[in-house]
Amino acid sequence: MKKVITILILCAYLVSVLAASAFAIAKQANGDWQIWTVQKAEVKVGKDKKFKIKAEQEERFGNDIRAIYYTHTDLGVDYKFTGWFSMGLNYRYVVEKISGKWKEESRPYITATLSREIFGLKFSDRSMLEYRIRKYSRGTVRYRNKLTMVIPLEWTRLDISPYAADEIFIDNQRQRLNKNRIYGGFKFKVIKHLGGEIFYMTQASESKGKWPTFNVIGLQVKAAF
Repeated sequence: MKKVITILILCAYLVSVLAASAFAIAKQANGDWQIWTVQKAEVKVGKDKKFKIKAEQEERFGNDIRAIYYTHTDLGVDYKFTGWFSMGLNYRYVVEKISGKWKEESRPYITATLSREIFGLKFSDRSMLEYRIRKYSRGTVRYRNKLTMVIPLEWTRLDISPYAADEIFIDNQRQRLNKNRIYGGFKFKVIKHLGGEIFYMTQASESKGKWPTFNVIGLQVKAAF
């Protein structure tokens, strides 16, 4: 019975994600296609291994994958208080091409993540509060929340596990939801300390009362020690 319930929850969740993605694409048939590449590394430190030092580099290629328009470098530390709760403190340096010009942004931010296993499915709920420092615009605070569900099937020797996620963005200037990302993909392990992800993501951002979307194929490599 437990296995049946798990399968039903899994199917309902994946169908809802796929339906939402299809609706977004159909609504904006001319939406941009992009590729995002991410490289991550993390090391657990301390006697109890509760501290984690993290580094991340990301590149985004847009205009139907013709040109790079965004890159960021991220450094931070996490502390795991319990098996189900952790917090992090990070700094992100962003360079983005806006209206034909490269512009810089600094983003110090904190995170709080809840993790639980329900009916054999792994859930995580990460909240992020970031302060955006930009020379070309006044500083703003933005809240982000990402809910992720991983299905620990561990197919083949690569331990392939499908997952789905939804992330919302709320800017303090507008004080309402102004961006949403829906993900579907696979996590896998290459060797003991090296893994990765392949995912599809659709993003919708509010602009002048409309919600234009674009589509992303994401490739991620992660080294963890």
